[in-house]
Amino acid sequence: MRKDSYGYLEMEHVAYPGSIGDATAETFRNLGLDRFIEFTDGHKYPLSTVQSKVLDLYRGIRTDKGFLRHPNAPEPPIVPKTWREPDFSGDQATALLLGLDAWDLHHAAADVAASNRFFYGNGTLVHPTFVAVRKRAQRDPSLFWDGFILAQAAALKWSPIRWSDADDRKWYQRIERTTNASGDWLNFAHMIFQASRVGHTFATDAARNLVSANEVLAKIRHYYESKKEPNIEWLLEKYAIAIPRAFR
Repeated sequence: MRKDSYGYLEMEHVAYPGSIGDATAETFRNLGLDRFIEFTDGHKYPLSTVQSKVLDLYRGIRTDKGFLRHPNAPEPPIVPKTWREPDFSGDQATALLLGLDAWDLHHAAADVAASNRFFYGNGTLVHPTFVAVRKRAQRDPSLFWDGFILAQAAALKWSPIRWSDADDRKWYQRIERTTNASGDWLNFAHMIFQASRVGHTFATDAARNLVSANEVLAKIRHYYESKKEPNIEWLLEKYAIAIPRAFR
């Protein structure tokens, strides 16, 4: 994984445009990871030293039509269907909102929340865990909505199936096996980072105690290693610092 000329993280195991497919999610998760480590270290640096850089990255993927996976997201004929605003998924939206909230960029976070109020850019209905993240970003955490984060923790730990957010499938095709679906653990971990920083409810506290730090780290490592992504140890080392601070 590397930082590209736009300042976003892109994958190296695939060529463009696949390399930028998760750029927004990876970039803003990394920013959230830095903030959580800095926060648990005791606020070493003024927020303003990083906030302006985070805002620049946010503005790079914000358009008058919505949000992008990357400023250089392609259109046909480079890809079969647009990778622009109508392709913005729940995974991207959740990571973006969490990353902005991590650096206390409330206006930008409110913009993401309002733009994904009922549906994401790709037209899929927002997930209840996104509502939980949105409520906490508004500093109004809800035990009810946090219950879905606890339910997700239980599903990650025990369920053999998952619900895919792929917008190119019919609803009955979105149920798939959880084998190798370790990417789901990434946003879940960052939801717990947010709750640890802003304040837990009973539900999020139970969620972080339901799975162990070793389980979370193993799944995150598997996600990147299964893709054979090079130059990833620097990121995994940061997760190795952060995860034990948020999970048992």
